Amino acid sequence: FTSFEKTAYYYTSLGQSQEALQLLLNFVKTLNIDKKSLEREKKIIAQEIDMYLDDPDYQLYSGILANLYPNTKLTQDIAGSQESLKKITLKCLRNSHKAYYRPDNLSLFLVGNFDYQTALATIKENQRNFTTKLTKIDKNPLELTEPVKRKSIRFDVAKPKLALGFRLPATNKSVLKQKLVLRLFFSIILGWTSQAYQDWYDQGLIDDSFDIEIEVSSRFQFLILSMDTQEPIKLANNIKTLLKDFRLSADFNQEHLDLLTREIYGEFMRSLDSIEQLASQLASYQTDEESYLDLPKLLSDLQLADLEELGQNLLGTMVSSEFTIFPN
Repeated sequence: FTSFEKTAYYYTSLGQSQEALQLLLNFVKTLNIDKKSLEREKKIIAQEIDMYLDDPDYQLYSGILANLYPNTKLTQDIAGSQESLKKITLKCLRNSHKAYYRPDNLSLFLVGNFDYQTALATIKENQRNFTTKLTKIDKNPLELTEPVKRKSIRFDVAKPKLALGFRLPATNKSVLKQKLVLRLFFSIILGWTSQAYQDWYDQGLIDDSFDIEIEVSSRFQFLILSMDTQEPIKLANNIKTLLKDFRLSADFNQEHLDLLTREIYGEFMRSLDSIEQLASQLASYQTDEESYLDLPKLLSDLQLADLEELGQNLLGTMVSSEFTIFPN
């Protein structure tokens, strides 16, 4: 899969771990592609792009991102457009592979029952003759402009869809801790265990489609609340008011924080029993300074005062935007 900042390849092996590892290493190290296979793949991706254009939830997500980060790469579909797809050549792919698919830009995670020393020897031998000339990779900061405050479109949906987005300053802190604090803060105020969520659900303002998505990196931070609702304007105002006065919320207390902390800790423990999920989480948060396995320690150190400090900073630094899809 490909996300905003990485492409990941993964596999599951049944008893032939070294052979599978060797296959993966060779797969990413070499580029075996010709014009015929390129054109065949372009047709597949073109169909995927058209499929996304017909998906109202995807239109909601891409619409709010375009509002929050106008004229940046974040407004562009990761798959590209039909126009950009046509411009891709074999030379483009070879240059991209040469620049990015090299040992110092890769991370490898193995999870399961395998011999560590054997695996390490396989990796070293595979990478020993890696002689591709290195190309400097520029990771430039986003050039931010004023966000679009409000926008709406009409689409073939049964009920209006609302996305409320919050753009935050990029962070040089721990990505894992920042995402954890943001999740806890918004879950306390707006999550399914909050009184606000229950009240809005009982009133029919929201349903099970209500979702909170958080993205944190060294170059951008944003949070998106998405939902189906018959009253998007009213609900957006309610959410903004609740966040502005978060200290007055009856849900903002230590008991509620302890409940959510236990929930996240339970999720962490369950992830240790899933080889696929654990590998994915390790790949998402591994840096020289931290690992996904640090999550329990981060959780135990967090206090309500940390969330209050975050809330105060958010009110002073974040910018918000609304994107609504109305039925045709």
